[in-house]
Amino acid sequence: MNIINSQRIMVIDKLFMLCVHFLEWLGNTTGLNYKQISVVFNIYIQGGILFVSSWLPLIKVISCDWNLEREWSIFVYGGCLTYIGIYGYGLYRLCKRYSTPLEDAFDICVDDLLYLSRKWGLSYNAINILIFVIGWILCVGANCVFCFWIS
Repeated sequence: MNIINSQRIMVIDKLFMLCVHFLEWLGNTTGLNYKQISVVFNIYIQGGILFVSSWLPLIKVISCDWNLEREWSIFVYGGCLTYIGIYGYGLYRLCKRYSTPLEDAFDICVDDLLYLSRKWGLSYNAINILIFVIGWILCVGANCVFCFWIS
């Protein structure tokens, strides 16, 4: 392994450990153990925030009082509702997949992440960072940018 890959792995592992410590702190604050807070925060809270942020473009369209001609308004509103529907369906699938006791949901999630790490050739830590940090920030960021673009 060359030095660049070694440094990249170290950065990912440090970021992963930072996330673990954050979840441990959050768990101690809320009275939940690590497995419970991991599921509550990473799946339900982050998933919920993504779903709520998917409503921003529609709210922006409604609030900025666009003067759309009737034939275009159906596409804009339909597009926004479709966008919300995609996020809503994703949240529904996520909640359905992990609708078990929190400790069991954690184990299922770990199995899913290990499967993805083998399939994509990444480490378990890298998959966690890719999905729960980078992916989440990109999705929420895209919703905000889309909302800004509408104005």
